[in-house]
Amino acid sequence: MLHILLFILKVIGIVLLSIMGVFVLLILIILLLPIRYVAKGEFYHEGKVKLKVSWLLSLFTFFLIYEEGKVKSYIKILGFTLKETKKKEVVPIIKEDINEAADVSNEALKDISRVDLEELEDLTKTKKKNNKTKKKNKTKSKKMSWLEKLKFTFYKLCDRIKSIRDNKNKFIEFISKEENRKLFKLIKKQIFILLKHIKPTRLRGNLEFGFEDPSLTGYLLGFLSIFYPVYYKQITIKGNFETVIIKGDFFLKGRIRVVSLLAIAMRLIIDKNFRRMLKMIKK
Repeated sequence: MLHILLFILKVIGIVLLSIMGVFVLLILIILLLPIRYVAKGEFYHEGKVKLKVSWLLSLFTFFLIYEEGKVKSYIKILGFTLKETKKKEVVPIIKEDINEAADVSNEALKDISRVDLEELEDLTKTKKKNNKTKKKNKTKSKKMSWLEKLKFTFYKLCDRIKSIRDNKNKFIEFISKEENRKLFKLIKKQIFILLKHIKPTRLRGNLEFGFEDPSLTGYLLGFLSIFYPVYYKQITIKGNFETVIIKGDFFLKGRIRVVSLLAIAMRLIIDKNFRRMLKMIKK
């Protein structure tokens, strides 16, 4: 009778160990097997972009495709399409939009280059008034062009700068403390580690741009030249001072490991100053 009981306990133990082994194996697969991404696209007469994110030797794959002014996405598991969604047509980029964007961006680059917060604030108010006037003259369509999105992004940036200026005393007081300086160094270090981890392992691209105002082309070309040591081996950028044009192509490929992201998160979470900052933000 005793040996039967021992045999049953042995079987139960083997089953439990097997379940634990499978569970540990699944955790190791999730943590160690990388999530791979590949993106390529071209912008000439029509923009075409394709993004593929795969995991576990492409057994799980996500696709995002922009083509002929439309965006669609779908998921594949073991080669079978699980879910496919089609979105509304995206407003195509036309030359008139490029010229108008050039005017807006030209003013934005000039004002930002002066780093004058007061002027940025005035510029924001002026642009908001002009934007409201323009919106009244437009149709009631809910579609938003890429130019309008650019404007709103710029307005948000200016509002954010104004908000930082209004709270600069609190901010200066916060960063003047020794523990907070250490926290910022930690966050900065982890951000660089994250960028280094997720950056593409392969990258190439070509870009040619030109605006109606040659000075804007020069401003943007000068701004991009700041990052020249980073991209000069992979990306070719050319400014066209004679023609209004935006065209190019790109290809990038990389991978992300969950274990690396968890390691970065753990380094931040175990820091008491970081936890204290999170509590302050929640309040």
